[in-house]
Amino acid sequence: MSSFQSSQTNGNNYNDLLLIWCDPGVDSEENKQARETFTKIYDRFQTFQTVVECENAIRQRPTTDRIDLITTGGFAQDMMPRIHGLAQLSTVYIFCINEKKYTKWAESFNKVKAIIVNSTKLISTIQYDYEQRKNQTTPTTAVHYTLDYFINAGERQYADNTIDDIAKKLVGEFKSSPNRDFNALISETVQPLMYLLKREQNLADFSNILKSLLIKERNIPCINLRQLVDNILVHSDKLLRRRLITLISKRNPVPLIQPCRDSMNNEYRSISDIIHVWDYRLPVLLSFGIGKCRGKTLLLNTIFHSNFEPSVKDDYFVNTIDVDFGYQFSERRPINVADSHGEISVKILTETSMLFNGFLIHIESKYLCANSSNVLQYLKLLSPQSYIILLIRDVEDEDDAALRTTVANVTSFCSNSCVHYLPNVIDKENIENKTKIDEVRENIFHDAHRHQCCSEEILQKHLINLLDDAQRQNLLQETAFINSVRPNLIDGKKENYPVYASFTTLCEKRAEAFKIDPYGKIFEDEQLQRLNLELFRADADFKEKLKKDSRTYGAGFKTFFNLLRNEESRLINLDVLSIELKKQRATKETNEERLPFYEQLSLEIHWRNAMVCSVGLSDADQHILVQAYRDYLAAGNSFEIVDGDNFEMQTNFLTKVMHLFPNKKFFVISIVGQQNSGKSTLLNFLFGTLFETHSRRCTKGVYGTLVNVQNITSKSKLIPLDYDYILLVDTEGILSIQKKDTQYDRKIILFCLAVSHLMIVNVDGEVNEVVKDFFISCTQALKYLGETRVIQPTVRFVFNRRTVTDKTYCEDLFQRVHDPLNKNNLGNIIDLQRENFHVLPTAFNRHPTEILNGRCSILSADIKFVTHAQKLTEMIILSSLDIIQRTGDYFCKPTNWIGFADRVLQTIKKHPDLTRFQDAFERSQYNTIRECIRKDFEEHLTAVLSRQLIWKNIRNNFADIKGCFNNAYKKLLDTLQEKLKDHCNHHQASEAVLKCSSEFMRAQLSNIFSSWEISAIMASKRHKIDEIFGSIDTKLHKKAISITHKNCLMDRESAKKMFDEELQDIFNEIQKQFIPRNVWEQSIDIIFHLLNTFSEDDLPSEANVLIYLDFLNELDNTSDKPISMNSCLAKIKDKFISVTSDSNPLAEHRIHESPTILLADVQRSYTFLDNGALERIFMDTHSDGKMKRQAFQQGTRKLYSKLFDENWKTIIQIPKILNTLFVDLQQIFSSTNKNESWTEIHLAKKVLEKVNDVIQKCNKELNTFNFCLSKEFRSALYTYAVIGTTLYYYNEQKTHIIDILKQAHANREKSIERFLPWVVLMDNDDQRAAENCTNGLLQVLRQSMESELKETIEKHIHNNMAILSRHSIIKELDHDVYDAPDDWLLRYVLDLPELITERLDEKWMILKQVSDTELSTLLNPILATIDDFFQLIEAVNSNLQRQGAHCLNFVDDLFKLKDEQMNTYANDKEFCMAKLFYYYLIDEPFPTEIYTRNDSIYIVDPKWRTIAGTFPKPSAEIKQIFLLLRDVFETSRIRYLGNFLEHILKQQNETKHAIQHQLSSYIEAQYSLFKEQVYERVRSCQGRCPCCQRVCDFDHYSIDITSPIGQGDNKHRCQSGHQIRAMGGIYYETTYEASVSRCEFIQDDGRVIINGNRPQTWKDFKSANSTWNYDDDLEVCKALETPHGYIWERIGKQLCQHFANGMKFVKENRLLANHYIFLLDHSGSMNEKQSDDNNRTFWQILTGTNNNSNQKVLSPWEHLGQAVRDFINIRIHQASLNDQITIILFANRAERIFNREKLTNIDVDRINTPMNIYGCGTDFSAAFEKLIEVLEEIDNHPDRDVLRQTIVFMTDGYPQEYPTEKLQQLCTYRTGWYKSQFFILDF
Repeated sequence: MSSFQSSQTNGNNYNDLLLIWCDPGVDSEENKQARETFTKIYDRFQTFQTVVECENAIRQRPTTDRIDLITTGGFAQDMMPRIHGLAQLSTVYIFCINEKKYTKWAESFNKVKAIIVNSTKLISTIQYDYEQRKNQTTPTTAVHYTLDYFINAGERQYADNTIDDIAKKLVGEFKSSPNRDFNALISETVQPLMYLLKREQNLADFSNILKSLLIKERNIPCINLRQLVDNILVHSDKLLRRRLITLISKRNPVPLIQPCRDSMNNEYRSISDIIHVWDYRLPVLLSFGIGKCRGKTLLLNTIFHSNFEPSVKDDYFVNTIDVDFGYQFSERRPINVADSHGEISVKILTETSMLFNGFLIHIESKYLCANSSNVLQYLKLLSPQSYIILLIRDVEDEDDAALRTTVANVTSFCSNSCVHYLPNVIDKENIENKTKIDEVRENIFHDAHRHQCCSEEILQKHLINLLDDAQRQNLLQETAFINSVRPNLIDGKKENYPVYASFTTLCEKRAEAFKIDPYGKIFEDEQLQRLNLELFRADADFKEKLKKDSRTYGAGFKTFFNLLRNEESRLINLDVLSIELKKQRATKETNEERLPFYEQLSLEIHWRNAMVCSVGLSDADQHILVQAYRDYLAAGNSFEIVDGDNFEMQTNFLTKVMHLFPNKKFFVISIVGQQNSGKSTLLNFLFGTLFETHSRRCTKGVYGTLVNVQNITSKSKLIPLDYDYILLVDTEGILSIQKKDTQYDRKIILFCLAVSHLMIVNVDGEVNEVVKDFFISCTQALKYLGETRVIQPTVRFVFNRRTVTDKTYCEDLFQRVHDPLNKNNLGNIIDLQRENFHVLPTAFNRHPTEILNGRCSILSADIKFVTHAQKLTEMIILSSLDIIQRTGDYFCKPTNWIGFADRVLQTIKKHPDLTRFQDAFERSQYNTIRECIRKDFEEHLTAVLSRQLIWKNIRNNFADIKGCFNNAYKKLLDTLQEKLKDHCNHHQASEAVLKCSSEFMRAQLSNIFSSWEISAIMASKRHKIDEIFGSIDTKLHKKAISITHKNCLMDRESAKKMFDEELQDIFNEIQKQFIPRNVWEQSIDIIFHLLNTFSEDDLPSEANVLIYLDFLNELDNTSDKPISMNSCLAKIKDKFISVTSDSNPLAEHRIHESPTILLADVQRSYTFLDNGALERIFMDTHSDGKMKRQAFQQGTRKLYSKLFDENWKTIIQIPKILNTLFVDLQQIFSSTNKNESWTEIHLAKKVLEKVNDVIQKCNKELNTFNFCLSKEFRSALYTYAVIGTTLYYYNEQKTHIIDILKQAHANREKSIERFLPWVVLMDNDDQRAAENCTNGLLQVLRQSMESELKETIEKHIHNNMAILSRHSIIKELDHDVYDAPDDWLLRYVLDLPELITERLDEKWMILKQVSDTELSTLLNPILATIDDFFQLIEAVNSNLQRQGAHCLNFVDDLFKLKDEQMNTYANDKEFCMAKLFYYYLIDEPFPTEIYTRNDSIYIVDPKWRTIAGTFPKPSAEIKQIFLLLRDVFETSRIRYLGNFLEHILKQQNETKHAIQHQLSSYIEAQYSLFKEQVYERVRSCQGRCPCCQRVCDFDHYSIDITSPIGQGDNKHRCQSGHQIRAMGGIYYETTYEASVSRCEFIQDDGRVIINGNRPQTWKDFKSANSTWNYDDDLEVCKALETPHGYIWERIGKQLCQHFANGMKFVKENRLLANHYIFLLDHSGSMNEKQSDDNNRTFWQILTGTNNNSNQKVLSPWEHLGQAVRDFINIRIHQASLNDQITIILFANRAERIFNREKLTNIDVDRINTPMNIYGCGTDFSAAFEKLIEVLEEIDNHPDRDVLRQTIVFMTDGYPQEYPTEKLQQLCTYRTGWYKSQFFILDF
């Protein structure tokens, strides 16, 4: 309705608004949120499920009502033809599944507003429309335009309209309106004028068209632009008015003096906001006339190329002034000009003259001669210093003496003047006139220097003096505000921003480090080491400052935050501050890039400072800050997404801001392009935004602006957009002169590609090859991004400033971009179609002028550009729905978008190779060359080389080691460099690729050699320690040889004494060799470099790994004990579970294009996904077996993927992923030979292999749902591998030290005894070795079982938690009530907690028995393994005995020293024997030579192979166990093999007993722990309902509950139902009747009296007992089957006696009783066996039976009997024992089987009478006649007033004759005597 029509209405009466929703599924759970929301929006809201009900309701409403109708597509097609013309029907919303089905049909009905398929969109659309209607006002009402109104004004309304079209439509509606309301016409111009202002249009073009269309209208005022502009300004709020003045000044004159609108000042009205756009740098010339001067304004426009509006007969052209500041000129005019309309008054001239530096005075020659005194009067008003130009017009003769004399007299009063004589200037085409005008123009601008400019301060004072008191007060307040904030917010000082200064320092250090070392791999660079130290210090300083109180955040933050506290004025104050900051920055001529932040302060920096500091604020202050920023960006202001100075996102803060846009969705459009290519301008023209535009850099970083599109429809104008806002992302121009950083440019493009639904590439003119290559390389980088991102974003190329717009040109542009994409297999990464290329003309035309010889050109917005841009907008909007449907709406949610945008940004920052290459081909080349480098590494960087270098330097000092490795590095680098050149030549790689590859190779090689070097240093230290300790062995060995001989014994005490002499010195020296933190750092260096060599893409920098250093250091809290690898690995795993649990690990990876997902996909067995959660989500896509609306609309796969992503925390078992990797690492570390070089590359490969294997397995499972693991999560897994492997290396070093220290200090006796076998036979050695072997076996078996045992116990408890909960136990006890004796029932009522504990004891014992059964099956294999081991040893021992290997010299004879020159030790052969036997146990080939630790080599006698060949082969289990016992045999010695085996066999029984005892103890300990936890949860709550005394049955300790007991979601409740109040001793005090009511059925206004307390309403009672949750559960509890009625009937009297409070036993409190009358069809058709699937399905639904192919097929009658039986049982369990039942069977005739019997007296089998008794036909009349007979009896019975009749008529629906007469009799029957209901079930 236009304003012309609405102006005659009486306005909206919102009491007449009614919303009706007609839908069969309106009451479904799926529509619950919508119903609740509509109830809040509309005072009146009704729902209907049928067309008839709905239509009747609409017709019954008065015509003055306004009804909004929601209905389905089918219902709409049915009733719209009948109701569309009803006056009361206002708007129709069609809510359907498929909008395309109804779009064309709905176009015939103009009341159909929208066709909607999404419930969220339905809610937002109706809410928005309601608010819009509520905010609408008629022209006679005081309008108050806001910035929000301005931003949306005209957008998408004029896509197909020119300015002519818009004007013609307005005038046409005005002329056709019966009122022809001129004020309404003025109001209707507001939107188009605002629309044009946002596009920097000359408004005169529009107003002139309006004038021409209305020129013949005689009965209306003359329309003029001054009036239209004034109408907008007067009715705009303060903030908008300021924006409007700024936009007006760009292309139009700005009003200074306007006619007065009130009687208080009848002279003039000044426009106060002009003070903000006044150009204080250039002089302003006021043009006015004295006397009548026709054509004055036109002449002024000709001279100054201005566009002042010519005067018309209207108050707006009497004593008014406009100012043209010339902002439309590309190079500014040296003089600005103001125009006075009409003959200026003395008062106005006097009060305004001080504003102007000169005056252009128009005087007709005749008037001058006749009224010179009047002219002099005006001149005397002007300042003597003012430059005055007199234009003497209409001069017939310049030499006229009288004229000359008059002029001389006049100018004598002017010290600074100039006179021009002009002929009739109205005819400007006349050559003479044109020449004169040009002469005037030239002189005016030539004499510009003669104008004396006042200071800004003086001019502002004069402007303020023009204002009225209110305006002056506002401006003075603004001035005072600026003055108050200037010291802290404008005149920047670093000390005012301590936190932000620290933040910028931190960012600068990061940037510096990145430039030097983009890979984070250079470790020998001294500059980088210094920089990293500074970086750590900066980080610590920043964190420390944030921890402090907010009062220490600096004066800058404090002042800015105080500004934000004032909600009423903060937006206007922010605007004032922004303007002042821009002025301040404009005075700085230095390049901004070189200035510190505090010397280039901006509003963005102040916001940034506030965001950085927000972390330390209180919740209340954070809320103020977040709300202020939300209001700021909601007002149309752009907001910073990526900080252009520091390339950071304030993610946490922005996420909080986006939370204030609940249930809203974004469509993200970004724009990229060269600097100054007009990106911001294009966005402004497309969407009416207000991005800043000028010739220099406008945008720094990435900014966003929200465009509200809630009122916009798509396609047919009926389908609303499936989002609420467009988020426009404007970016810093690429190829920036200031930055000159192409990698930064690529980061910007890649970021926009990843986070946008649609990206616009703005090209200035022709395709720039550099930009094209950037785009293609970034598209390829998008492919490698590996992070959650928008899938296949749409890209549109816009080529502006072009004159050629034909299709051929666009086709050529498409091919130039698209062909390289296809060539590099990138066509499916983005959506780039032919129609996505657009050509636009120049946005601003340049019109040369005669001013300054043509240097001053006028820029004017090209209306063609406006039209083309609007058509492009329309195309973008129309395509947006398809884009969202393709990409998914996950990224449409504001908070989701901020989170994933941050992850994308961090990924781009961490991985420089993503944005390093010029084009896709270079990246492809680089990948190829890198693969060649890796192969070269595998060839040259072998384990042999590493061992050789390390062994070569084992005895060298630090300096020698570094020198050796440096020489080896250089030599190998030269070799690899030559190979690299060959690779690059072979693949024709570019110089850039060669450079990048060389840097990569050097970094990788540096890593490896650095780690080897560190390993050599560590090995050298270890060797030194070994040598120290080994010196004891040497001394002891020499001593032993000198004093002993064969078969002689040496005194043990002598050996101890000899050893003690060396022990203390060695201990002190060894301890100095191990400093834990240094070893951790060295270990990280080693493994990080190695792993990074093979997985650089996903591994973060070493700095990110080193942040775990403190955590690692805490793992080792003892100096004398080794680290438990399993325990510490588990702690690291838990740490990473914590680190990764809150970050979504998913990235979209579209594999399956099918729109559906099968249940089989969901029910597949998954390792890392939770099947239960998968199935629950699958069921969420369906409702009651039917596909939900959203699933139908989006496709089940797409919806499922969305739900999958939203519920990732419950689906993805991150602990299981990390646990798998944990087990893999355990296996690697346990099987790694500890004597291998620590930097073994193969170890790194094994670790990476396991990580990759886990990633692949995860991705395989995720691919089913179109996901894969994100780069961030993969990086976390690799980091976990680094930390875990670091632990291994650290533990190896520490274990070595501890072993020595233990031997030298903690275990001195054992250390000495290791030498005793050199001189004497020591049986104890073999015994100890045997004990160590069996103990190791015992330990491995125990450790392998404990976790499995615990998991088994935990699994059983977890699986049974549902039945172990308090609630489930009470429900079970409820069920037992019906078979329990009275004494048990008394305990149930009076001592339920004790019964709960007893039942829990029973359940625990059952659970334990079941668990023990499974545990025993786990223990049996362990015992069997032990038996197998001892049988194996027995067999070996027997074979040795048979072959004579038990002799004492067997070991001595078995081994022979290879080289007699080698060092030998007495126990070498014992070690060899232990190692040889170990090879047998792990089933590895026997070596022919054995190396000892002292580098001796012993040859094994071949007879061992012969002997061992008779041994049985160890089982796989034994092999696996002893693989874990390598350490045991490494330190064992076997002197006499037979003796060793005999000692093992002696421990068989002891070992079995020990393992049984240890595991049994462990099991019992676990049982005890879990039992305590379970019992605590079940028994801890002692609460009882204060109304009925029922015990609380809520699980307060559930892990998903965080509130304290009695608060929030952890209130007490009776989930299984409240009991009869009398069971708690409650009775009616007036009658002493026991209260048989239940809490569920008490109404809010019902009276409640507890224990003699004062009566309360139920509502007040609930409020007083707020720790109990009644409201949420009562409706559910009403439907529960509770046993309390049965219990009361059984033991109610005993309970009355127990309470002894006078309570009387009653069964009811005089309540209505239910009487159910069943009319059951017993005809022939009901007794037939039916195989029809539909019938069977219905009966199964009715009776609750499942479909079973083996189940007997029942007849409808048998199903019906089952249904009646179930109904009666349900009523009994619901304690409805007072119900009465009447059953009537009918066929040809009818009989009563039961007549008003109680439920407990009904025997359903009695209804199974033979069919032939009643006949085979179906006579409804007979049934109804019998029914009427029953009703008549009741009518005559005394209980008729307390009976409620319910008639249930069950039939197959095929009567012999329709019972019209009987039905009519029933309809007219006297129903007033009783309550009745009538249900018909038609089968």
